[in-house]
Amino acid sequence: MEEPLLLGLPEEILEIIFTFAVHSQLYTTRNSKTRYQSARALSLTCWRIHSIALPLLYEDPAVEGVGGGGRLMGFCRDMKTYQFCRTIRENPARGLHCKYFALFLPPSNDPNFPLAVATLTHLPNLKSLLLKGQFRSQNIWQLIDLIVRKSSRLEEVDLEARPYPMLLGHIYNHLGLPSGRKLTLHGLKFRGMIIPHEEIGWRYDSDAEPEQGLAGPPAVRPSITTGYKELVLRHYRSSPSDLQDFLLWFTALEKFTFAKLADDRIGMWNLRTFLPALQPHRKTLKHILVTPRQSSDQFSGLVDRVHLNVSGFTALEHLQIPMGSIACTPKTAVAELLAPNMKTLVLDLGCQVQCKHFWGAFSKDHIQWLLKVAKLANKERPSFRRFELYFDPDPSDLDPSFFNSNTKSPWDLMDDARRITEAYGIELVYNEPSLARHNFNKCLARELNMSQVGKQ
Repeated sequence: MEEPLLLGLPEEILEIIFTFAVHSQLYTTRNSKTRYQSARALSLTCWRIHSIALPLLYEDPAVEGVGGGGRLMGFCRDMKTYQFCRTIRENPARGLHCKYFALFLPPSNDPNFPLAVATLTHLPNLKSLLLKGQFRSQNIWQLIDLIVRKSSRLEEVDLEARPYPMLLGHIYNHLGLPSGRKLTLHGLKFRGMIIPHEEIGWRYDSDAEPEQGLAGPPAVRPSITTGYKELVLRHYRSSPSDLQDFLLWFTALEKFTFAKLADDRIGMWNLRTFLPALQPHRKTLKHILVTPRQSSDQFSGLVDRVHLNVSGFTALEHLQIPMGSIACTPKTAVAELLAPNMKTLVLDLGCQVQCKHFWGAFSKDHIQWLLKVAKLANKERPSFRRFELYFDPDPSDLDPSFFNSNTKSPWDLMDDARRITEAYGIELVYNEPSLARHNFNKCLARELNMSQVGKQ
């Protein structure tokens, strides 16, 4: 019988690894004595390693926002790292079943860096790769190139650049996976590319289908495209026109997620600015998600009350946008906001004018709007079946002066809306953070009590 992988590791490595099984995957992370003992017990049943999260970091790691001086990055030192990598390198059969790998990158001049390269050459069946760190060195991108060449089954790539952004030229040169399914980029920046456009194969495509309603030069497409079906952009650090150029690299996107802008780019954006970038994929996009998750004073560009016209997106089934961006009438919403085959519309209530107004983000006016949309959609959009409301305000932002004794909680109003839309065959669901609702009810009760005391 094959020896469990963990039992084959040196004692020093077991002391810094905690393992647990989730859906047949094996994850490894940082040191804990109790976790170490659990890992030893679990290893008796784990004959193959399916997933590795390896914290390869340098002697003075960046400290992230974890309380008490805790380190999210940087708890593995040279000798222990070497022993772990040596185990994988000397027993390559144990890496054949590894499908998920997460690596916290050291600087390229760190002695751990060659060890990371040596380890990755023995993981030929990787399906998912997460790299977090600095992507400024060419050596880092040579490592990524090596992974791509060695892992013919690689489908998902997640790169998180901190504290410096990654540059677009590197993405084009090293991440054009023919079998790629999902690409996630944290901190992408376009300016400062070291590779000019003509060197990455850009050209004018005179045969490209003209985009209706879009002014400007002919569509420009990279001559070498990529087959990723899903793109996730977080902490994006460039302009709408740069995004338009970038999305031409993808042949047929099915899912697009845009989450959080860099602070210095906010003023350039509103929902309408996404349209030119998404238009080339209007026949294939099934999911569009714009999820700022920011207070509005930091994300005002996406809440300037314009809507996204997706009437030409024939494959679109799921759309998520900020509720505050909807300024259209119900009739216009059904015609332009609900694509012909739309099934679900998710409205994010987290973007309002002031923090305290989060609690008033859903009102009776919204109920009337949803009622009219549901009524029209029932006739004109038979595929549409579901509203989802995302509402998760911070309890600390609750301002008692904003409410009176007759104020209904947002969730009570949402319940009212659900009963109305269901009459037209449209389901309405919402998240319910119990702590926030509890705080709201406490605040309301206190206001009512103070009002009664004042009358006595």
